[in-house]
Amino acid sequence: MRSRKLNRLRAASVSPFVTPAALSTEEGLRAVYDEHAGELYGFALRALGDRGAAEDLVQEVLLRAWLKADTYHPERGSARGWLVAIARNLAVDVARARAARPELVGVDDDPVGLGDELAQAERRIVLLELLARLTTEHRTVLVEVAI
Repeated sequence: MRSRKLNRLRAASVSPFVTPAALSTEEGLRAVYDEHAGELYGFALRALGDRGAAEDLVQEVLLRAWLKADTYHPERGSARGWLVAIARNLAVDVARARAARPELVGVDDDPVGLGDELAQAERRIVLLELLARLTTEHRTVLVEVAI
């Protein structure tokens, strides 16, 4: 309940009318950024769970708003609603892209022990190369001792 009241107060403090022409100017876009970037960032952070990705999303929202200022129609809704819709669409795109790509797994994050197997294979290769350098007699002695 309190957040709704706060949102209404924020909406009342936002400049009442943003035009497509204002969005296409540096000053207008700066004013839109000052009014909406914090809220967009909060939305993006909740949606993506990553600060860097949230910052990138806000930047992309404002870039798209600037490039597509002519598609904003104030009679259809507020600039805030238009920007949040752009942010929501971008967040969905990011989530879909993450789901389509498998997550990279580092050696430290190796749950099945592939890092250990690779290390053992590397040691075997080095050992075989070293054994190949030995004379037949020395190699026989080492093999007999190892068994």
